[in-house]
Amino acid sequence: MRLRQIFLMKAVVLAAGLALLPGGARSDEAAPASGQIDIQQVGDGFSVTGLVTGHAQTDVQAELTIAKRDAAGQVSSTQGRALTLEPGVTQTLAQSTLSLDPGGQIEAVLTLSRDGVTFERVTGAVRDGRIETQ
Repeated sequence: MRLRQIFLMKAVVLAAGLALLPGGARSDEAAPASGQIDIQQVGDGFSVTGLVTGHAQTDVQAELTIAKRDAAGQVSSTQGRALTLEPGVTQTLAQSTLSLDPGGQIEAVLTLSRDGVTFERVTGAVRDGRIETQ
């Protein structure tokens, strides 16, 4: 019984110590920015836009990858850059307009990171002519 108490006390002390380590990610920290993929139908194609909104003044790395597959073949592109964000301000990272044959699909992924650590990943897609965003 005494050994079990000592083990539990050590576990509590270890957990408390880990919570105090500098630079560790904490679940109660707010993300410095959020991403959004806006997809709009344009004629026989779709416009895909990666948007980033700052929640704090900070620098982030943003990357938008778009992949298209249809009867004409497949293609993908990635556009990324460092952004300096201000709270409440939305910046356009990239925008692409793609034609799409019936039955084709478009998939888009917007990734936000800071100091090499990804903190947000947003997806969007067009499948069977329907726009899906997360």
